[in-house]
Amino acid sequence: MVIRFFHAADLHLESPFAKIQSMPEHWQQRIRNASFGAFDSFVQDAITNKPDFILLAGDIYDGETRSLRAQAYFKKAMETLAQYDIPVYIIHGNHDHLAGNWTRFKLPPNVTIFGETPESYELEIDGQVVQISGFSYPRRHLPESYIEKYPPRKSYADYAIGLLHGSEQTQQEHDVYAPFTLEQLRQTSYDYWALGHIHKRQQLSTKPAIAYAGTLQGRNRKEQGVQGYYHVELSNSEPTLTFQKASQVVFDEIEVVFESTASIDHFQEQLIKALEPKTDHIYTLVQVTIKTPKEDWMLTTNENELREFILEQVNQTIQTVYITHLNLHWTTELDPAFQQLMNQFALPTIPTAMQQVLDSSTLEDQVKERMHAILTDRSGGQ
Repeated sequence: MVIRFFHAADLHLESPFAKIQSMPEHWQQRIRNASFGAFDSFVQDAITNKPDFILLAGDIYDGETRSLRAQAYFKKAMETLAQYDIPVYIIHGNHDHLAGNWTRFKLPPNVTIFGETPESYELEIDGQVVQISGFSYPRRHLPESYIEKYPPRKSYADYAIGLLHGSEQTQQEHDVYAPFTLEQLRQTSYDYWALGHIHKRQQLSTKPAIAYAGTLQGRNRKEQGVQGYYHVELSNSEPTLTFQKASQVVFDEIEVVFESTASIDHFQEQLIKALEPKTDHIYTLVQVTIKTPKEDWMLTTNENELREFILEQVNQTIQTVYITHLNLHWTTELDPAFQQLMNQFALPTIPTAMQQVLDSSTLEDQVKERMHAILTDRSGGQ
């Protein structure tokens, strides 16, 4: 018999986004509401597909002093799920730990929140017993391991699932909280571990299934790409994890190479063409690096003015893509030996700089001046 559930983590509702004040107002609003929109998508999917239950693996809110707006929104979402008889199991993580100071909203009875000590709840689905275990952070910093405190699998449980907001010991991308090893998780004999914390979707093991769901909505350019959650199916055979996208705004980064740019119009046209794959229904914030020869028409144009003009024109032309940073790297034709060096050691700037020095018409004069200065220093200025 199959059980189906959704696994999500790190909602960070009402997360602030830095450095958006210079963007147009409609982009600012879209970004500010992105975390809510992503969770709206998640809830609507649950209403449509009616999973047996939902797991939220920590950091529902962005901070320990969570806003009334975020709590009221979350409560309404839980009430909506209650109307469809969908149970929700929640643990709190380092951002929304239990010691925070906030005005608490009463959540509907379909919601179960785990306490600060690992505990188990049981859920019956079509005659099958599902044991769900987890704990919420009692405080923000939690360097100690909690795995040995998790309840053992019940002998009568058809399925055992663990909720954990923490770090696999070898991962250093985030602060290492509630650390664990894969072997520790396997020794629990649980069928699935629903992980949160690192904001990166990652399946660490197939059987038992051990997975990070990532975050519903990226918060900065370090959290690139489409974000979302897992639809999970557990049965006697292999577990099935299906990714579902939820992010309303995507952070991305591209590098494009222009062989030549005959004019500023041609430059702009090539950039817009390079951005076309990003113009789907998801709004994208993109950092762009352009590598191009410095053409004659550019010599009479200030580089900063060119960059600002291109940014303004392209951001006004493409409605679903906003360029946050535009980097211009000038390229030059390299000597074959330098080209080989660049290809072998991936040093795109050093060989170019060396070539530019060799191509300099004043190189000989510069060398002579430097030699004269060295000789003058050694002779005491005589």
